[in-house]
Amino acid sequence: MADIDIMENWQEEPEEPGFIGEALASLFEAHPEHASQYNDDRHFDSMLWVCQRWLEVLPLANNQRQWFIAQHNLDDAKRFIKLLLKEENPS
Repeated sequence: MADIDIMENWQEEPEEPGFIGEALASLFEAHPEHASQYNDDRHFDSMLWVCQRWLEVLPLANNQRQWFIAQHNLDDAKRFIKLLLKEENPS
């Protein structure tokens, strides 16, 4: 048997997801196979939920994903996702 450690969930932030939530909603619309995993339980207005979903769908190596998950809050993930989306969609 394997040993596991249960990690605490990040705390919700009052910050609105803004464009990263909108981009995730667009991704789900374009790729319904991702959206179907969540049925009607979608929280595009929650920074916590949006960042966690981005970490699931981004093509990250397992060690990269695990690094973000191991952080004490979602700040690094949020910065990373925002940076990626801004590079992808400069305005």
